[in-house]
Amino acid sequence: MSIDYIENYYSALSGDHGTPAAKEAVEAAIHHVRCGSIVSVKEAVAATRILNPYLQETDYELVEIIVDRATFHGQFVCFDLKEP
Repeated sequence: MSIDYIENYYSALSGDHGTPAAKEAVEAAIHHVRCGSIVSVKEAVAATRILNPYLQETDYELVEIIVDRATFHGQFVCFDLKEP
């Protein structure tokens, strides 16, 4: 793999939100959700934290990445982070 390919891959993984590690973890957390289905922010943040517990991003920064990636994949987003 060339460096250009890797840079293009990461630049395609959303705008300027988050590190490549955070974007990859979010992608892994929501990839199983079908297009047109709902992504729970609460579940996606929890899964992302399990997949990569050393991320420096706050939950709110992860929400930005989740919204960006979910809408890119045609998924709806349920903002349920503060629900019990």
